[in-house]
Amino acid sequence: MTTVNWRPWAIGAALLLLPVAVLGVRATLTAGEEVTQGASDDEAGETVRAIEHYRRAMRWRFPLNPHPERAARALATLAERLEAEGDVEGALLAWRSVAGSDFATTTLWTPSSERRDTAVAAIVRLSDDRLVPEGGSTRAPSVDAFAPELSRFWAALLLLGFASWACGLWVTASRGFDADGRLRWHDARASFAVAVLGFAVFIAGMLLA
Repeated sequence: MTTVNWRPWAIGAALLLLPVAVLGVRATLTAGEEVTQGASDDEAGETVRAIEHYRRAMRWRFPLNPHPERAARALATLAERLEAEGDVEGALLAWRSVAGSDFATTTLWTPSSERRDTAVAAIVRLSDDRLVPEGGSTRAPSVDAFAPELSRFWAALLLLGFASWACGLWVTASRGFDADGRLRWHDARASFAVAVLGFAVFIAGMLLA
């Protein structure tokens, strides 16, 4: 009976999951720090700095990371308060941060966002109110102008990079080790190079899609 040597598969799984785990921890910690600093600046009356911190927190999205959602709610609340106080510029900055951060984290499978639609509608309304001359009229910017565009080229590279990364590690784990679990670099170097290149393409696709 042939026994399965799990060591290569464990190494392959670790190489595949470790960068994801590191990214998740980094995203959660950084977003939490940004939300805390944003709340502190808001209490101190530094609304522009608070908006910037909340905006940064929204960019650090990761599964099970609660801080981007907290930042989005705080930004929306701040925008509504500034609008109620008559600070149109501040409200516009906050709403644009809500919409822009939501657009920036759009993925291939992201559904429509009610919060994003609310932010865009507020931007259109406030821009219209600010641009209309007394006794005159002007056409408000279209909501379609704020529609996000996802680069198909970079999105395709993202998927290709992930597939290459995963397949390269799978081949390395299945063929790059001997029966005793020792790495055979001569046999594994090509597949490992594919995995490294695929990971680099995957990261580039995430940043540019």
